[in-house]
Amino acid sequence: MKKLFRKPAILRSVLTLLLLCVIVTCTPVRAAAPSGGLFTECWEWWEITTEWEENAATYEMICPERNVSAARMQEILLDIMSYCRAKNPSASRIRIRFPYDGGDSGAIYEEISRAVSISTGLRAVCSSFLNLSSCKLRYSGGNLKEVLAVLDVNNPESASPFAPDIAYGAALSAAKTLAQQIQEETSDPHEQLKLLNHFMTQNVTYGSTEERGRAHSIVGALLDGRAMCAGFASTVNDICYLLDIPCYQLYDKKNNHIWNVVWVEGAWKMLDCTWNNSGKTEAYFLQAEFLEDGHDYSQETLTTMEGHMNYFNRTRYAAESLSAAGIISENTDYTLTKALTYEELAVVLMKLHVCGDISRVDMSEFARLANQSGAEDWAAPYVGYCIKEQFFSEKLDLKQEKRVAVEVACQAILRCMKKTPDDTRRTVNLVSGRAHGIYMLRGDFFAMVCEWMSST
Repeated sequence: MKKLFRKPAILRSVLTLLLLCVIVTCTPVRAAAPSGGLFTECWEWWEITTEWEENAATYEMICPERNVSAARMQEILLDIMSYCRAKNPSASRIRIRFPYDGGDSGAIYEEISRAVSISTGLRAVCSSFLNLSSCKLRYSGGNLKEVLAVLDVNNPESASPFAPDIAYGAALSAAKTLAQQIQEETSDPHEQLKLLNHFMTQNVTYGSTEERGRAHSIVGALLDGRAMCAGFASTVNDICYLLDIPCYQLYDKKNNHIWNVVWVEGAWKMLDCTWNNSGKTEAYFLQAEFLEDGHDYSQETLTTMEGHMNYFNRTRYAAESLSAAGIISENTDYTLTKALTYEELAVVLMKLHVCGDISRVDMSEFARLANQSGAEDWAAPYVGYCIKEQFFSEKLDLKQEKRVAVEVACQAILRCMKKTPDDTRRTVNLVSGRAHGIYMLRGDFFAMVCEWMSST
C-alpha cells in the first residue's frame, strides 16, 4: 500500500476518486423522470418543459398564440383542465404562460379576471383535485407582457382558496373513500347524488369552528364534520368530480350563499345540501326549476358551461358514430383535442371514398405510392390512395410535418365527398374554431365528417 502511494499519478487518481464519491454521496438524488409525460399525446405545438421533483412534476406550457382574448384564454384553460381530468395524472403543477405585446392592461385585467373567476364556468371542472390556484399578470413599462395561470393537479399540498394555509392532504383521501363507497352502491348518477345528499345531511353539521377557514372547504366537511355553505358546496363539487358527474358552484352575492347545480338526466338541476341539511329536507335536491329564494345566479354562467359541455359531447358522439360505421378503429383511444395527423386523415378519406369496403382495394399498390412520403407502414396504403386520388399532394413529406392544417383538411374532405367549391364556406363553418392555431383538431374533424355524412 505504501509503495502504491509513492507514485504521484496513482495518488492523484485515488484522491480524485475519493472526491467524486464524496460529491455523489452529498448530492441530493432527484427522482428519475418516468418515460413519457402528461402532455405527450396532445398540445404538440406548445412549448412544454418539465421539472421533476421527488413525487411530483411541474409542467411549464407556453401558449403559441399571442394576445389571446379572455374568452379564448378561458377556452384553452377549460381544454387543458378537461385533458388533465381525463388523464388523471399523478401530483402535478402546471404553469400556463400566455404572451402579450401590451395593450390596455386595466381592461385586459378585468376581462381575464372574469374569465378565470367562479362566475364564468371554470369552477365546473375545477375541484380540490384540479385546482386553478392562481392567475397573475406580468407588466413591463406599464404594458402587459404575460398572463400566468397555475393549475394544481391531484396535489395534497394545494389548499382551499378560503383557507390558503390549510393543505388538503387527508381530506382528498377521505373524498376518494366516500366516492368509492357511493360507486360500490350504485352506478346510476341520480342514485349516487341521492347517497351524497344523504351523507351531507346526516354526517356534516352546519357551522364554523375556531379555525374558520376549515369550515369553508372539504377539510371541515370531511375531517371535522362541520362546514359552512362553501364547505358543503366544495365537497359536493369534489365528490361529483370523482363520480364524473358535471357539477358547478353558483354564488348568490346578495345572500352570500354558495350552492351547486349538477348536470343529470340531460338538464341542470339544483342541489343545495346546505339548505337540505339545515331543514332536514329534500326540497333542494335535484330541482329542475331553481328556487329563487336565496339562490340568485347568472344565466350566463350556465350558458358558458353548457356550451363547453355540448362541444365535448358533440365531438365524442362523432367519434363514436365514425367508430360504429367502421370509419375509424373502435379500439383506438382518440384524444379529441389532439391535432389530426395525415395518417389518420388518410384512413378516414379512403374509407369514405370506397364506402368502407377496402377488401377490393390492392393495398400493396398504394403502399408503393407512399414510399417517398415518410408515412408509417400501417398507414402507407391509405396515404398512397389519397395521393393517387389527389386528396394529398405528391410532394407530401411527413418527416417534416405530420399535423394537418384546418384548410388542408377542409379541402381534402370536399374533394373526397365530391363537393363543389361553393361548399367551402360551409365546411369551414363546421369547424368550431377551437383548433389551436392553424391545426385541425380530431374532434372538430370527426364532427365535420359526421355532418357531411348526414347531409349526403
